[in-house]
Amino acid sequence: MLKIMLKIKPKILISIISAILILGLVVFLWTGVWNPYWNPFRLSHMRMLNEAMEKLFTLEIFRAEADISLEFEKPESKAENLKFSFNFKGDLDFKNKKSASNINFKLEGEESPVSISLGGETRGLGDELYFKIDTLPPFLLFFFLGDIEEIEGKWIKIDRERLKILSKKEEGEATPQTMNELLKEFVDALREHKALKVKDVLASEKIDGVKTFHLVVAFEKEGLKKALIEFLPKLKEYLPEEDRGTFEKELQEALKNLPEKLDNFFKKSGEIEFEVWIGKDKWLRKIKFEKEIDTSQFEEFKDLPEKQIKVRLSLDLRLSNFQKKIEVQAPKDFKPIEEIIPNFYSGSFSLPLGQ
Repeated sequence: MLKIMLKIKPKILISIISAILILGLVVFLWTGVWNPYWNPFRLSHMRMLNEAMEKLFTLEIFRAEADISLEFEKPESKAENLKFSFNFKGDLDFKNKKSASNINFKLEGEESPVSISLGGETRGLGDELYFKIDTLPPFLLFFFLGDIEEIEGKWIKIDRERLKILSKKEEGEATPQTMNELLKEFVDALREHKALKVKDVLASEKIDGVKTFHLVVAFEKEGLKKALIEFLPKLKEYLPEEDRGTFEKELQEALKNLPEKLDNFFKKSGEIEFEVWIGKDKWLRKIKFEKEIDTSQFEEFKDLPEKQIKVRLSLDLRLSNFQKKIEVQAPKDFKPIEEIIPNFYSGSFSLPLGQ
């Protein structure tokens, strides 16, 4: 090899070495192995993030898996520490109004016997919703539903159309469609005011067999202020008519103080950042967020008797099975909700306490 290289003319050899070095530099910059502030590919990664967020709103069928936890830690007394966790796994089809999911809640103490669990399944088919509770704290059954065998492990049916009539649903109240529109307006405001920035690019990973770009994304404070000032007034359009006047008055006061409060929040809590994984197919496949806040740093908590509390929030959201057809079938054996709770649809039902 050395003899071959020596036979190559110096100019050609220099060109080959230069090409290899340039190619290596491009690879390092693109993958984020070396990510200086002047990296031209930062803009490409930001464009990738914007495209992934835009594509997300075209999504009609997908699988979502979420793990959320909220921990309260008191440094001087571990016996009072609490952790709330929520786990969700479901297949969702908004186009055909079908869904199937597993949901679990849990509240537990670090060094105490406190442990409350609630878990079950749901299935949605058009206006029919079925749910089954597999885990329910016995004391809740005793106080509210009496016999545990009446509800635990049994499928129960709710007619969502009858619920709409009962609640006298009006234009402006929340539905999956309006919530999607609202979320899109918020994301559009973030993008328009450049409230998000790609802070770092981490090593590529495969998720569900698809190669992904792994980005660290952070909120840009000044852009976030502008985005919130633009977005918050739009919330009024999604509220019932009778609530809009009160909301508008309270909003005006909130907007006056928003820039200062946001400055203080960032100063005391530090930068807010999260990780995202975007597939080469431009689907947003995973979001991970973790943040710890010391309440003693905030004026809003100064009147609380327990000032030294740390709050830790974490979120792990995974999306998959994009636009893939899902099969959902109604349970063969179920009870209508009115057999468990009489007069449920009348608006004047009462729970059978301990019967």
